Amino acid sequence: DELDQVVDDDGALAARVTARAYWGAKHPYGRAVRGTRSSLASITTDDLRAFHRDHLTSAGAVFGVAGDLDAG
Repeated sequence: DELDQVVDDDGALAARVTARAYWGAKHPYGRAVRGTRSSLASITTDDLRAFHRDHLTSAGAVFGVAGDLDAG
């Protein structure tokens, strides 16, 4: 749905086309951040599991608490 919204938003579409023209399709800044229809369609369940296993871990996580807390 978000890809459809980009196509309907002239400003977002212009920014995407300009970035690709300036940086080129192979540079990270020239690629679509949200992916493309074909790249999204090619993602498999195994791809998602591997990404989760490799990147979504507690290593390096930060847990923050704010507010009026009673230590007792």
